[in-house]
Formats: sequence, structure tokens, C-alpha cells
Amino acid sequence: MSLEKPTKDKVLFEISQIKKEYEVIDLLIKKMETGNLDNIELRAASSSLQSVYNGFEKILLLILKSSDLYIKTDHAWHSKILDVSLEHHLISTQLESELRDLMGFRHFSRHAY
Repeated sequence: MSLEKPTKDKVLFEISQIKKEYEVIDLLIKKMETGNLDNIELRAASSSLQSVYNGFEKILLLILKSSDLYIKTDHAWHSKILDVSLEHHLISTQLESELRDLMGFRHFSRHAY
């Protein structure tokens, strides 16, 4: 699949943001290996994981829109992004499953107290 330059630039930007979040996650994993994370570090880990999912979702939306595949924004649109991306072979079954897990984590984190 070939993306137009503006879309490709946006996708590359999102990838760079995801990499930054992985750096934070790596630091927290290393800290966790030497002891427990405090409440602030746990919140940072949660935020970074949510940001990783958001980045993947933005990338998929960019690709879907560039392919004229629009997702109707209703209560299930986040899930539909993964469904359509899998259906059009933008992601593998394994990646879809992993992203769905992250999506569930994000949903829980945003709505839990």
C-alpha cells in the first residue's frame, strides 16, 4: 500500500510518538525489576500504554481514510477500526488481538476510579 506524502508524514509522526512511549515503558520496566513502582509510576505506565494504543488507532484511521474506508462514529467505532483493518489485511489476527487487549485496558483505565 502506498500512502500519499501528507498521510505518510502523519503516520511517521505517530510512530515516533509511540517509540517515545515505549522508552518510558522500558524505563518503568527496568525500575520495576529492582522494586515496586509507586503510584505515580503506575499512573505513568498506564498513561503510556494508553498513548501507545491511541497512536496505533490514529495510524489505522489515517490509512483507512486514505483508502476511502470510513468508520461511522457510533458507540462501537473503536472496535470497528480494528475489525475493518483486519478485514482489509492492514493488520494480522495476532496484532488485532493485541490491540483489542490494549483497547480494553484503555477503556478500563479511563472509566475506572
